[in-house]
Amino acid sequence: MFFQHRGHIIQTDKLREQPAVNCFQVKNLNLSTNGAFFICFPGKNDNYLIERRRRILHSLQGMGSTPRIMNGLSYPSDQANKLIVKIKFALPTLPKIEKRASEYILHNAARVGEMTLAELSASSKSSQTSIMRLCRRLGLDGYAELKSILKHYSDESDGDNVSNPQGIRPEDSMKSILKKVFCCNIQTLNDTLTLATEGYDEALQALMNAEHICFFAIGDAAVPCMLAQNKFMKLGIPCYVNTDPDMQIISASILGEKDVAIAISHTGKSKSVVEAMRIAAQRGATTIGITKMEKSPIIKHCDIVLFTATVDLSEGKEIIAQRIAEQAIMEALYLGLVHKGPARYKMSLKSAAEALQVNKMP
Repeated sequence: MFFQHRGHIIQTDKLREQPAVNCFQVKNLNLSTNGAFFICFPGKNDNYLIERRRRILHSLQGMGSTPRIMNGLSYPSDQANKLIVKIKFALPTLPKIEKRASEYILHNAARVGEMTLAELSASSKSSQTSIMRLCRRLGLDGYAELKSILKHYSDESDGDNVSNPQGIRPEDSMKSILKKVFCCNIQTLNDTLTLATEGYDEALQALMNAEHICFFAIGDAAVPCMLAQNKFMKLGIPCYVNTDPDMQIISASILGEKDVAIAISHTGKSKSVVEAMRIAAQRGATTIGITKMEKSPIIKHCDIVLFTATVDLSEGKEIIAQRIAEQAIMEALYLGLVHKGPARYKMSLKSAAEALQVNKMP
């Protein structure tokens, strides 16, 4: 985690090992999720702060750590990575010219951070106007902001780098394959988190108000649905999972305004699932779609859409990673119900746990 400040930010991954640094009495000391410390200095450039900053930097360099100092208006590398995730997500639905520029940015992100708009236009064979449209589509003020963010993108990676999992090769050991799969799943979860919106709050509220929850999916997309059904049922919420095309249509047709329909479809193009959601929406049920595609047939029938992201590893690899993201989404909604829902949920959870003791061996 990085902190933007009108002063400076120092990052080092070795400060934890040196308790003596505490003698500098730095107040704004924060611990990121990867164990790195960040020291924030106010914007005042009085002699005391300048001298204190100099002493801390000197100490950190003496530890063998290379701290990075960034001005408050710059963008840290995690924001650059989030931008890359957004570009990847938008890529399949972009107009041809914007897609061309996006593909160039994805393959040359660090370089783009040093390029002018004219240089990017020439290199990507796309117009400056289309690049500006792309920037606005990504929620940026313009090319200057995109460039500022990408200046902090690091494309240095190897097989152990979570941000760029490498493909699996025949010569890989099982330990190496295991590590790559784990890295792929971790990155998929991180990228999916980047795409999270207020839709999660809306979904949670809809589930709290639901009299019945009906899941629609086919193939292995039904797995996270069945896991969610198991958990939601323990809260006393009637739930159903339908994978048979005919039963999906029948189940959707009997839903009402107080019910919730949840569909999981990676592409959003599973015919029976899309049709079931259309009927559920027509019946007045609240419809929630979990999918990767921003523009797909299922979305027009969904009141709430929760997007997933995936990371490539090999042929068929997305199927592995995408289910991890879908399951994590359902786990988050379940825990939201447990901790934010009415007291009866915890009472039902306790009753279910006691009832299940019958299946335990003495």
